[in-house]
Amino acid sequence: MGKINGLYGKQVWERKIKEQDEVGVIIGTVGSIKELKKYTQIGMQQIESEVIPLIKKKGKVLDLGVGPLARFAIEFSKMGFNTTGIDISPTTLDYAKRYAEESQSKIELIQGDITELDKIKGKFDFIYCIATFYHIPPHLTGISLMKIKEKLEDGGYALIEFGVLTKKSLREKIRELFYWVGHYTKRLLRKGFNVNISRFTNREINEMLIKSGLRIEKVLPGNLYLLKKNDERF
Repeated sequence: MGKINGLYGKQVWERKIKEQDEVGVIIGTVGSIKELKKYTQIGMQQIESEVIPLIKKKGKVLDLGVGPLARFAIEFSKMGFNTTGIDISPTTLDYAKRYAEESQSKIELIQGDITELDKIKGKFDFIYCIATFYHIPPHLTGISLMKIKEKLEDGGYALIEFGVLTKKSLREKIRELFYWVGHYTKRLLRKGFNVNISRFTNREINEMLIKSGLRIEKVLPGNLYLLKKNDERF
């Protein structure tokens, strides 16, 4: 069964971006810009090798949870894709707009929830959601997946990072311990707080995807699921 803790919604992410700045809101209370750049580079390398060859050239791309740095959206825009980003937090979008302008990237930015994709016009050749989807509460996960499927062009692809329930290695447990010690310390200083984290078993993820009309093409490192819209004629 999916597990949930913390909070979800516009007010939470507005407060988080204002108190923890553009780096903290993405990578957490004990992260750094250096670490964030490393993860972004790794993510883009995976996308360039596994996803870009599949997407229509100069097609339409949608970033769900574009984030304050618009880090992946900027890269897609530079590649010539028609790029749109959505985020629940208006302040986050203000940051994203600034970073997009500084990089001379053309990105359409829309304020909204992942469950409100109806407000975005048209369909997309590729939709991705990295470091964001597992912040959606379990009861909204299935709805969100169906919204993603509805917004994909026929033959379109999606890349979603799920929170997966797995056995942790000793190294991962130690890393998690340091994270939560730092998190707790910042909470004591009133600089940290919980946000929702949803995790599912592989079986639950498979069942949700089947019901939403999305097919698993491949699972990439980092719990990134490369998905394809099922052909509705069958």
